[in-house]
Amino acid sequence: EEGEVSEVIRQSEEAHRLKEHQRQFNQQLDEVMKTGKSPMAGGAARPQSKTKSKGKGDLSTKQAVSFHFDSADLLDVVRLFMGFLGRDYILHPDVGGKVTMEFDDSLDDDGLIDLLQGVLRTQGAALLDKGPILEILPLSSVPLAINGGGLDISGGKKPLQGQSIKAFRLRFISANELAKIIKPFLSKGAMLSVHERSGIFLVSDYPHTLAKISRLVELFDVSTFAGLKLKVYQLQHVEAETIVDELDKLAKSVGLAADKHVNPNNTISFLPFQRLNLLLALTRNAKLLNFADLWVGELDRELALPIKAEKREGVFVYYVQNGVAANIVDVLKGLFGNGKTTDKNKVKNKDKNTRNKKTTRLTSGLEKEIKKKLPPEAVSGTLEGPVSFVVDETTNAILVRSLGSDYRKIMPIIQKLDLFPRQVLIEATIAEVLLDESNKLGVEWRYISHGLFGTGADGTLSLDSGLGVINGTGESVIGSGFSYLIQNTGRFTAMIKALAEKNRVNVLSSPHVLASDNQPARIDIGEEVPIVTSEYRTNDASSTATTVDKTIQYRDTGIILEVTPHINENGMVRMDLRQEVSSLSDKTVEGVNSPIFRKRVATTTLSVKDRQTIVIGGLIRQTNTKSNSGIPGLSRIPGLKYLFGYEGKEYQSAELMIFITPHVISSEHDNTLISKNFISRLEIIKAKMSF
Repeated sequence: EEGEVSEVIRQSEEAHRLKEHQRQFNQQLDEVMKTGKSPMAGGAARPQSKTKSKGKGDLSTKQAVSFHFDSADLLDVVRLFMGFLGRDYILHPDVGGKVTMEFDDSLDDDGLIDLLQGVLRTQGAALLDKGPILEILPLSSVPLAINGGGLDISGGKKPLQGQSIKAFRLRFISANELAKIIKPFLSKGAMLSVHERSGIFLVSDYPHTLAKISRLVELFDVSTFAGLKLKVYQLQHVEAETIVDELDKLAKSVGLAADKHVNPNNTISFLPFQRLNLLLALTRNAKLLNFADLWVGELDRELALPIKAEKREGVFVYYVQNGVAANIVDVLKGLFGNGKTTDKNKVKNKDKNTRNKKTTRLTSGLEKEIKKKLPPEAVSGTLEGPVSFVVDETTNAILVRSLGSDYRKIMPIIQKLDLFPRQVLIEATIAEVLLDESNKLGVEWRYISHGLFGTGADGTLSLDSGLGVINGTGESVIGSGFSYLIQNTGRFTAMIKALAEKNRVNVLSSPHVLASDNQPARIDIGEEVPIVTSEYRTNDASSTATTVDKTIQYRDTGIILEVTPHINENGMVRMDLRQEVSSLSDKTVEGVNSPIFRKRVATTTLSVKDRQTIVIGGLIRQTNTKSNSGIPGLSRIPGLKYLFGYEGKEYQSAELMIFITPHVISSEHDNTLISKNFISRLEIIKAKMSF
């Protein structure tokens, strides 16, 4: 009985010791991640270079070496290694570079060769052992089957500027297993070379990262981890601390948890890396890692936030890539009524406030589209806790303070709103076509009568002569109204070109304007004409002088194109269009000292597909010209003027034609393609003008 009691006490003390060791290790690991300090775990310290141990090899057969290279020439480094090895070598002339490295330990000849092999790998070279002579060649010249027995993730690339090499000789933990732990901590462009045979472990990285790697090596290269198999998991959906508790319960339920009654070779343990949300699995039986793969894969499936717990409040930052952060936040406020918004750069300008209000109205229609595309639970409009939004205009970022579960609802909406801003390149041509007897009723009458329109959509719009507003009619009547053509515009354009060859077409303007979706754009080509709008006369009592005060207003004349495009998901473009062609008239009104303007205005809303041309016509202007000619003096005598002169009357009609083609730009590729096409046109014009 006393023996049984003693055994129970011993097992209890052993279990307590194991639990205390795990607690201390977790504290040290957390301290490395937070402060960079790494006190050694009690009872598991790494032996110093002159201490004998049960690690890899016997230190008494090794020689102490200390390398400290600072941008040393690779040839000098090789020469120094060969001096330690006492070997002859052949160096290929294409091998070269600069080496910055630190190493201070004891190595045998095999360890020195592995260390040199790792250094050469970081410089794009390799070492081949051909009996008494060592050969150093470029890595591209080495057969793929020869890798020196090491794990290399450098890809044959040389260290980046500012990186240096630090080498370690591992005594307890497997070099390949430690590489699994180290990889997540490496910087972009870092290199790692591992040699399992001698425990040589080389890392090429920036100094601050190498300092952390050194502390991790000290922490894991202890006797406790000797012979362990490790695997690192990057968790995507659950917190590391949470999944460790679940995994420990699973391991215990199937008899694989560390326990006094279980064989240590058949147990598995899990350690969390909280700051990087990594999970480390440790076991002496490599087959148990298959169970870890299955368990982690099943548990790391919830649609939770990558790092934050669902019920924990945090601050999340979303960097807007395509849109405007302030505009997106306006939409979020409309969806989540309990949200509060704070602008980091407070807008004091009334114009900006007005702009935000307009934008809210323009983007409010997106809310319905978002609700259609997202799952119902994602846009319920009800959040579990308070939420606030902060707009950082400097970085165009949205800061969200909320519960993790609430941010999961908000983030898909932000991503749906953060789309490439859709734009429309509107290509317009405004031309006048001179009419003759063959098309005196207008261009459209002649071409419709010849069957040009075919099955195209054509119709007539009546023109309000007072307001210049186009109103659609239900009939397709050919007359002096305002006509339009949407289909078969290629043949119509060909006929216009034929008229141009006869000098019967006058292209007034061919503007191209790029407009954002739901935003107005305007092109004004012409002059500003001053008009007297009011006149006030005052008489000076002390004199007979009269003072005249006039109010002048400027009116735009020429060619004015105003358009506001609205793009839907199918590529259909609805345009609010206003086209005006105006000029000064030579007519005057008796008693009115103001100019008379001749104008033709078309205001309409139309829909057309992407890259489809719509032709608008029917605005016909008729000019009557009366002229007299004859013998001076005699041609003015009544009754004789037709004997000595003649009187001529000329009637000229011209129809205004408007060609509009929208080009939808929905991606950067479209933007680049249209820009190239526009530049090529300019080059063609430049080439023609050079002759």
